[in-house]
Amino acid sequence: MIETCTIKSKRGRPYAILLSLLLPLLSGLATAQEQKPGNVIKLSGSVKSDVGIALYNVSISVKNTKLGTFTDAAGKFTLNVSDSSAILVISSVGYTAQEIRVGQRRQFDITLAATNNNMEDVVVIGYGTAKKRDITGAITSISAKQIEERQATTLADALQGFAAGMLVINDAGKPGASGTIQIRGGSTFEAGNAPLFVVDGMLRDNADDINPSDIQSVEVLKDAASAAIYGSRSANGVIIITTKRGQESKPRIDIAYLRNYGQIANKIRQANAAEVRLYRQIQSGSLGLQGMNGDSLNPTYNGDVNYIDELTQLAVKDQADVSLSGGGQNFSYYSSLRFVNDIGLIINSNAKLMQGRLNIDWFASKRIKFTNQIAFGWRNVNEIDEGTSIGQGYQRDPRYRLYTADGALIPNLGGRRNPVAEALLLTRDGERYNVNIFNQMYVDFSKYLKLTSNINVDFNNSTNIRFSPTILSTTNDNNNGSEAWSKQFNWQFQSFLNYSRSFKEHSVTALLGTSVENNSSRSISVSGVNYATEDVLTMNSAGQIVVSGSPGTRSGGTENAMAAAFGRLSYSYKGKYSINGTVRYDGSSRVGADNRWGAFLAGGAAWRFSEEKFMDWSRGILDEGKLRVSLGQNGNERGGDYSARQKYRFGSNSYNGVNGLILDKTFGNSTLGWEKTVQKNVGLELQFWKRRINVTLDYYVKSTTDLLYAQEMPKESGYSQVYVNVGDIENRGVELQIGANLVRNKNVEWSVNGNISFERGNIKRLANGDFIRGNVEGTGSASYLITEGGAIGDFYGWVTGGIFQYDESNAFNEKWEQLTPVLGSNGVLAGYTFNDRPYTGKVNSLYYQDRKLRGGDRWFKKFNFSDSASDDRDRVVIGNARPKFYYAVTNDFRYKQFRLTFTVNASVGGKIYNSFAQSMNVYSSSNGIALPALIYGAWRKPGDIAQYPTGKEFSSTGGGRTGDYALEDGSFVRLAYVRFTYNLNPQSLKRIFAKRLSAYIYGSNLITWTDYSWFDPEFSSGTLTPGNDSGRYPRRRELGIGLNIGF
Repeated sequence: MIETCTIKSKRGRPYAILLSLLLPLLSGLATAQEQKPGNVIKLSGSVKSDVGIALYNVSISVKNTKLGTFTDAAGKFTLNVSDSSAILVISSVGYTAQEIRVGQRRQFDITLAATNNNMEDVVVIGYGTAKKRDITGAITSISAKQIEERQATTLADALQGFAAGMLVINDAGKPGASGTIQIRGGSTFEAGNAPLFVVDGMLRDNADDINPSDIQSVEVLKDAASAAIYGSRSANGVIIITTKRGQESKPRIDIAYLRNYGQIANKIRQANAAEVRLYRQIQSGSLGLQGMNGDSLNPTYNGDVNYIDELTQLAVKDQADVSLSGGGQNFSYYSSLRFVNDIGLIINSNAKLMQGRLNIDWFASKRIKFTNQIAFGWRNVNEIDEGTSIGQGYQRDPRYRLYTADGALIPNLGGRRNPVAEALLLTRDGERYNVNIFNQMYVDFSKYLKLTSNINVDFNNSTNIRFSPTILSTTNDNNNGSEAWSKQFNWQFQSFLNYSRSFKEHSVTALLGTSVENNSSRSISVSGVNYATEDVLTMNSAGQIVVSGSPGTRSGGTENAMAAAFGRLSYSYKGKYSINGTVRYDGSSRVGADNRWGAFLAGGAAWRFSEEKFMDWSRGILDEGKLRVSLGQNGNERGGDYSARQKYRFGSNSYNGVNGLILDKTFGNSTLGWEKTVQKNVGLELQFWKRRINVTLDYYVKSTTDLLYAQEMPKESGYSQVYVNVGDIENRGVELQIGANLVRNKNVEWSVNGNISFERGNIKRLANGDFIRGNVEGTGSASYLITEGGAIGDFYGWVTGGIFQYDESNAFNEKWEQLTPVLGSNGVLAGYTFNDRPYTGKVNSLYYQDRKLRGGDRWFKKFNFSDSASDDRDRVVIGNARPKFYYAVTNDFRYKQFRLTFTVNASVGGKIYNSFAQSMNVYSSSNGIALPALIYGAWRKPGDIAQYPTGKEFSSTGGGRTGDYALEDGSFVRLAYVRFTYNLNPQSLKRIFAKRLSAYIYGSNLITWTDYSWFDPEFSSGTLTPGNDSGRYPRRRELGIGLNIGF
């Protein structure tokens, strides 16, 4: 249902489109009207490091103008200026910037001194920039150079391991997967824990369509002081991405190509035919012929198929990039195009991806600049269903063949799907197009005051085709399919003033702005059966349209709008003492009418104590010391577009053939308010020995109140759920980041950067009591307890006691501590012992639903001593999914023209509930199989010391309930990324007119040290249900070769 939002937006859509089209025209007119330049002074030169290395991609710009260029691979540059009084600014990440007046010089040989983390570096912050020395918040910067060493396909690839407190889960393996990013732990139940992304000033909920090769810099805003300027969308942190721009220079072309080969990083063995025959005997509790096939002469039922080998293949990924950049005195451009062809590990899984970008800057005059950006993306993914392919590969009897004698795929056998047929014939084709148009205007009213206004339009269009042919149907007599379309149209307008002025020892900056945005989407899905031909999958081929059921035929849409005013004031004295404060006043259509507007405040202070006289004694050791504190409030309103309003449904509800209208099952809560997150942060930044060693330490407390949650309603009400503000949670953490330049000379460079993060969180308050998520009844798969004093990620279930060796082993004392039976030589019980001493007290026995447990049964410990039943009253928290800490270390080593870069990342302490293995090892199906571990480790006769229970009467023992037997340690240490590069000498490239050429070997996920038994311990999961591995696409181990060339 579509409902008009209180913040009016529909009328603004045509104006948004008109503005996005007019701004390029206006900028072109401004350029055309500009006066012709006067005398041109041609400058040239070179830039080297302090150890004599030619520096590539150093920025050479003219101060207080938009003119500039970059050095080439030989460190050389040319630049035209119009005034001999111009001042050149030479800067590069990792080096101390210089300013040089042109004067009478025309040739410049410049040497830059290295610094690992210069306090004079400029950092991008919300709606502006600031020098690092004046920053009062917790911000981590990531450079283009760091990202380039990764050869990243996704943003998760590009950012993993670079910032303390930022947990990046990389879903490497599945074609088209993007991964997840979380900053400083989860701060909400259901309103989304992903950070806000700001791309060149555009606010976005994700940045999956950003080409990492286009990124110039990334700033991660972690605390409230730095992120609160974005108000109600910044509770989970902010990631600011700045893309590359062109500079005044001749056209520059860069081409890159990478081919990767991948295989399953951890291949898990399935049971073979002989083991399945043994398993059938264990299932029946007999050593007879139950494991044999009834039709022993039918070859269809007497194979020995390794389904995993049949389902998997060598993965191949081709990634090609080309970019073109350059410009003149009044015009610059940067354009890029990327194409990725990714053939996955599972047969028929693949993804194709194309990304393009065009960034154009027009300098209409010394005071006016226009920026125009157009970005587009396309992706086509054949999404393999892991459950019906790789999942069935482990569950299907290997004696069932895949093909008939004539090579045709065999349909379902014995109630089990043919996993190869599912992978090859099931169509799950998804295609998406997205276009983004961004136009921005800068007006310098004076040296101190600048206006920035921008308009952004974002359009996404997706189609999804699903089709299951007749051979895959359980009855083998019909086919079915569906086709779905969706489109999203979003627009934003922002306008803000920046004021910056320094006088004597004081500097002041101020910001004042406003923004408005609208986001809308429409979708339709049509389902059909009995297609006339299975070669044409459009809906006109369907013999019958399916209206009801799942997926059925339906349409829908949604819309939301926001408006805001914001401001910031900062003051610095001598660059030694800094304070700032921010305020944002947000209005959202998503919350109730009485709570529509919210104010978000933050403030911070920093003290560079290393500049004090009393620190003179440390000058030879400590170069920089800064202490900072911050306090602020952020918000979150992503609980659903119409959660605060009562919705109605129509279309599938009729009475006596007349179309009707009914209330939606989600009850509208008009009192729904904002989530509010208050964060306190204390940070310490230190630099030692000529800035060779950098240390940053942060401690924070992050408290979220009025959590948004979809609460279940009593069935008698006629509603299913209602969104409410349900409670409070708190996260505390410590982050440590260390960087060191260990060796620096002309031939050798070696730097190491590492970070480690500790997080602890608990639930402080729940308005309506405890609740369970996941498997509520605890019948096998993962269950989670949400309770006051607990933590998000607490697994809830039974604690395993073991497997009873004998019938007589079901014996406990009055405290429910297990007794040891003493059996005579004839096997008759002679008594019990406890702690190796004879026991003569009362003997208790465990029961499950009035059945006394016997030898071979799995039993669970009792925590309720009132009776002998093993039931819900014995359920407890059995572990937590969140890691105790995680860390990453990146090494960068260069010897002459060779460079080796590698990253190790790790996660320690989190538990994983292996739901897939659990479901296979509980005798849940007569036509399924188990893993080899159960087949060889199951109890078979009295006296066996077993890891797994017997299969006889298993369903009546309660042994398959949710328990810690399925919990595993999710800790791991991974050699995540490795790149070995050879850079050719620029002088040797003149014959092919190239400026840069490098060849490299690249690897990812090469080695993982872990005790986790399934594919991989690192995977994305839900906020309230983390660490539940229900069977996922396998992770790849990749190795590839690449070539980069520049002209």
